[in-house]
Amino acid sequence: MDFGFSEEQEMLRKSARDFLAGESPMTYVRQMMEDDRGFTDAHWKKMAELGWMGLILPERYGGAGLDFVDMVVVLEEMGRAVLPGPFFSTAVLGSVALLEGGSDAQKQAYLPKLAAGELRATLAQLEPNARWDAEGIELEARKDGGGYRLSGTKLFVPDAHTAELLIVAGREPGSTGADGVSLFLLDAGAPGITITLLKTMDQTRKLCEVTLADVRVPADRVLGVPGAGWKLLERVVDRGKVGLCAEMCGGAQKVLEMSVDYAKVREQFGRPIGSFQAIQHKCANMLVEVESSKSATYYAAWAVANDVPEAPLAAAMAKAYCSDAYRLAAGELRATLAQLEPNARWDAEGIELEARKDGGGYRLSGTKLFVPDAHTAELLIVAGREPGSTGADGVSLFLLDAGAPGITITLLKTMDQTRKLCEVTLADVRVPADRVLGVPGAGWKLLERVVDRGKVGLCAEMCGGAQKVLEMSVDYAKVREQFGRPIGSFQAIQHKCANMLVEVESSKSATYYAAWAVANDVPEAPLAAAMAKAYCSDAYRHTAGEGIQIHGGIGFTWEHDMHIYFKRAKSSEVTFGDATWNREIVAQLIGL
Repeated sequence: MDFGFSEEQEMLRKSARDFLAGESPMTYVRQMMEDDRGFTDAHWKKMAELGWMGLILPERYGGAGLDFVDMVVVLEEMGRAVLPGPFFSTAVLGSVALLEGGSDAQKQAYLPKLAAGELRATLAQLEPNARWDAEGIELEARKDGGGYRLSGTKLFVPDAHTAELLIVAGREPGSTGADGVSLFLLDAGAPGITITLLKTMDQTRKLCEVTLADVRVPADRVLGVPGAGWKLLERVVDRGKVGLCAEMCGGAQKVLEMSVDYAKVREQFGRPIGSFQAIQHKCANMLVEVESSKSATYYAAWAVANDVPEAPLAAAMAKAYCSDAYRLAAGELRATLAQLEPNARWDAEGIELEARKDGGGYRLSGTKLFVPDAHTAELLIVAGREPGSTGADGVSLFLLDAGAPGITITLLKTMDQTRKLCEVTLADVRVPADRVLGVPGAGWKLLERVVDRGKVGLCAEMCGGAQKVLEMSVDYAKVREQFGRPIGSFQAIQHKCANMLVEVESSKSATYYAAWAVANDVPEAPLAAAMAKAYCSDAYRHTAGEGIQIHGGIGFTWEHDMHIYFKRAKSSEVTFGDATWNREIVAQLIGL
């Protein structure tokens, strides 16, 4: 086993990165996120011309004849680019299923079309019971003369709405476990098949619900031995796991690079945030996670490519590790990019909007970002700075009519749509002197008091959201079954819920103390507010993430409420500074 890539594989990586940089920039990705199909025919054709569709298919079927390690090289670059479209479902799931289980006639009928990019395929395994084991296959495959009748529902089928070929797992009535499971090749447009595009959190990979109502399937459309398809399905899924891990490695690597680059230039407290030990440790931990993910994935790719006995174990280990690592890396990126304004600062130096004295008043010019609900407000309270002033000196708060001449308010599209955020641009806006709050030029202390109370209010919201997430997770764990029993009976889920409870109750304690402190205006109120915001930010984010994990795939869909709490947790985390920012404030307040 050689963990190094060959010269040819490195050339393949470079060509893939160059192609994706030119043909699939983030502008294309964003466009396809808004597009129901999720890709363009022109883009699909170009990838087919590169030979990617048939990368692992034998040359006799028009493929390149490469192995799964080569596929992992390309998938890693696709993950780096967050490539949308049905490549994974077609070139990995569809191709592997036909390669592993197809008869000579089936391979001859489908593989050349797959290699040429003339056919799109996908695998339909998961059902409403949300089980990935053999018992999760409940779709009925009833024998009918010389064929079968299929009835049931599949959920979260990748790219089914653009596929011509569906590979569907079904079960003979009366069978249990791995026995009686078969894989069927279905034309997506066959009578009785209904495909519904689902609205999910990740719009770079479209997922669908596929309903089959008494669909007729000839006997020659069964993959492999009838009733013995579970082993085949396991092999397909193992290779799918490894392919997905490669994508996650690429994405995590890109996230790391973005975070490091940003930490070098983003300043707080007068220096780049990359000079702070907390950020350095975040980036270092991300690097360890990324490189460990790659090691696990490359080994798993070698294992499945060489069909060694430990391939299923390697695939499962890689998927388990990479799933956590990518989520961690993406979460740390969010923390590193926190509270973006034009200068992305929450301290006094972050107030750069010009408040120029003009006769008996002021002229305000500049931009404010992420202003909550500005598009529906009649009154704006805007922080500005007198030219030439620095630090806390020269900052004032102004009362502005939202419709005043020179004010432009733009609603921003953000992850959390339960709290609308806006960009507010002021172009030489005239403000009378009597619209200044407090003492002109001495508004920073007032702003700090407002923000401290805003932090505590936000913490209270986070406590309520985290409590609800905990309750939803516990209730779901009591009824959701895996391996024949409620998942709440498994120690891993019990410990997740127990940890969530500890975080929720600790958040409440910190918030209630901070609320008392600001209500009574005690000297330690700023410290209490910063401590509460630091703790609650991490706790709500972690609790919401664990809630998603406990609910499984359903938690990411638009139809389920869990994703709403997850998004609110992420947006609340960065408002008034994330946990790292507030810990820095705590350190300053205690004299460090």
